[in-house]
Amino acid sequence: MRPPALDIIIPARGEGATLEACLDSIADDAGGLDLLVVVIVNGPDRGATLEAAARGHRRLDSAGVPVRIIEASSAGKASALNRGDAERRGCAAVYLDADVTLLPGTLTSLAGTLSGSAAVLAAPPLRLAPSRSPITRAFARVWSSLPAVAGDVVGAGCYGVSAAGRERWRDFPDLVADDAFVRSCFLKAERRLTDSGGFVVTFPDGARLIRTVSRWHAGNRQLRLLPPGRGGERRDPGAGPWRNLAHVVRRVDVWPNLPAYLYVRAAAALVAYRGSGSAWAPVRQPVPRGGTDTVEPTDV
Repeated sequence: MRPPALDIIIPARGEGATLEACLDSIADDAGGLDLLVVVIVNGPDRGATLEAAARGHRRLDSAGVPVRIIEASSAGKASALNRGDAERRGCAAVYLDADVTLLPGTLTSLAGTLSGSAAVLAAPPLRLAPSRSPITRAFARVWSSLPAVAGDVVGAGCYGVSAAGRERWRDFPDLVADDAFVRSCFLKAERRLTDSGGFVVTFPDGARLIRTVSRWHAGNRQLRLLPPGRGGERRDPGAGPWRNLAHVVRRVDVWPNLPAYLYVRAAAALVAYRGSGSAWAPVRQPVPRGGTDTVEPTDV
């Protein structure tokens, strides 16, 4: 039997400090799989990112994983994703941010989930790393309990689609939230969380957290301007304020964290309204090789 095939598309913009760890985690998790890794380096100051890609290339070579490193002149994450898609072999695809580090077993679980003929969107379990800021910790506890996050595919830097699922859209539109756009192309019954593996998200602190959440606001506004998604669903990854409120009211354990959560959301909405949100998605941190004892799991 042929091993399960996955094409892994990694856009990288100014992420030399994290890309090597991302590629190393793929090499560590590549056993028994037919992988192709495509790294698209774009944006200004590409030198450090290209150097990190070259070091990761050597590690993946030693693991028997073919790599294609592409230096693209066009800016923007959507452009990088579309350039990487041009290299795909037509099998299932995983879209990975360059600051993501995968936990062991992630790729095997994704390959198994995406190997059938059905249109499927899948993601590994998301893990939250502890933050030094009490406001960030409180925000993350409420956010991770929301209906659109707990028990569903969030994306947030790592998601995969089956070969049939990739036929749901042609090119990535020039939007802030590529993961939310892809999620809107699949019905809830077509979205899967894998049963093993995972990846770690570290929320930024202070003003960077507000800028990050403001980017979510901006991305949601862009999605609402697109035609309806699969089955006429609205293209909005959120559950809506009333459903979120009803859910939080039932979660007595998160009540103490609500003031910080509401403060961050209000400040981020103001920044997004002024059109100044400019942060990327939450920052992922490399996972210690010894395990994930310091990782606080979400409710998913």
